[in-house]
Formats: sequence, C-alpha cells, structure tokens
Amino acid sequence: MKRFYLLTLLVFFTLAVSAVNVQINGIVYNINVKTGITEVTANTSHPYTGDIVIPETITYEGTKYTVTAIGDGAFNNCVRLRSVTIPNTVTSLGEKAFAKCNGLTSFIIPNSVTSIGKKAFYLCTDITSMEISNSVQSIGSHAFFGCSSLTSITIPYSVTCIADSTFSYCSKLTTVKIPHSVTSIG
Repeated sequence: MKRFYLLTLLVFFTLAVSAVNVQINGIVYNINVKTGITEVTANTSHPYTGDIVIPETITYEGTKYTVTAIGDGAFNNCVRLRSVTIPNTVTSLGEKAFAKCNGLTSFIIPNSVTSIGKKAFYLCTDITSMEISNSVQSIGSHAFFGCSSLTSITIPYSVTCIADSTFSYCSKLTTVKIPHSVTSIG
C-alpha cells in the first residue's frame, strides 16, 4: 500500500511540473514542456541591459522550442535596456512587457505579433518612434501611456479597436494615423 501511494505521488508531481524556467545566453525563458509554449520572462537576478536579441528557437534538454511570446513584465523596469530584437515567431507582447524601459528610443514590432498587452510600453519616456506591424489586431489599454517622447505613430489596418488611455500623457505625440478599420476608440 505504501508503495502505491509513493507511486501515485510521483506521478502527480511529474504531471504538475509542466513548466520550467531556464536561462540561456542571459535570457530567461518559461517553457511549458507539455504545450511547447515558450516565452521570454523576467530575469529577477540580473535585469536585462544593453542590446538584446531574442532567438527564434532555443534548445532545452535536447528538445527545440520556438519562442512565441514576450511574457507579462518580461522587461519591466529594465532602465538600461537599449534595444530588443524580436523574432518573427513571437505572436504576443504581454502586459507590462516593456513598461518603464526608459533606455529604449525606438521599437519595431515584427509582423508575427498579433496582440500588444495592457501597459506594454507604459512610461517608456524615451521612445521617439514605434513601428506597429500590420498583423497586430489588438492593443491593450494604456499600451503607450506616458511615452512622453513619442512624436508619431501609425495604427495598422488590422486594428479595429483602440483601448482606453492608449496614448494618455504622450505630450509630444502630434501625429496619430488611424485607419478606417478602427470602429472604437476608448
């Protein structure tokens, strides 16, 4: 009987551990080993600095995983971050993904990204330019809140809704090109 309980417990823990954090070349990834979903996550011991290049795939324990997301808060408050190159495998930028990254001055969102999370670029005060790809379908509330150096932005035709406070406190924003596809502005 004791052996049965031990075996049951072992199976339970094996099934419960489906996600693992792994650091490769200074970037921390959260890998769901069951689904294969792999996202960049925060490096709590050493905030990201300088120029970051995220690869399309990583290999962990002999298995290749495709990087598909920038997780919630992944680069939050990385004030010494200068640039991030995102591969065309990433489909979403999580909530507060780049919030308070004051060292970023420009940003290119690749064609694979379909969603920009809430407060994704919240208080990125040094961003002057932003390229949003035509694949983006949703932009979360407060996404560019407080980007006080942002001067112009073009919303792609794929977007139908601009959420609440998306551009609040963008004091230098003089040009926002909004396509006819947008049917709702918060």
